[in-house]
Amino acid sequence: MVVSARLAGMNPLTEAASADLGANEWQTFRRVTLPLILPGVIGGALLSFIISMDDLVITYFISGVDSTTLPVFILGMIRRGIKPEINAIATLMLLFSVVVASAGIYFKSKNTSTHLRTKG
Repeated sequence: MVVSARLAGMNPLTEAASADLGANEWQTFRRVTLPLILPGVIGGALLSFIISMDDLVITYFISGVDSTTLPVFILGMIRRGIKPEINAIATLMLLFSVVVASAGIYFKSKNTSTHLRTKG
């Protein structure tokens, strides 16, 4: 949300000017777009880190004596040393997040294109 808000406030003519000056898409992204959205990217990363830490603290205090939730389990494994199980769990969580986010973007774009066809 933070990055998309930053992108919404960006002037599209700056990218067009970069293309007019001979930059390809990668150069335009690296030298024009990324510096403009970098505060939003950093803000989004910090916000996700804070929310993640908040979830860990809440889970740590709410979990019972003989129950171990995934965040508390991962924290305990990190304290003892990072093992391959932590990497596997993190990879699965990352893949699941990417799949859910991609599905959301797909269905949102499909809904938007359907909405535009019915109006236009």
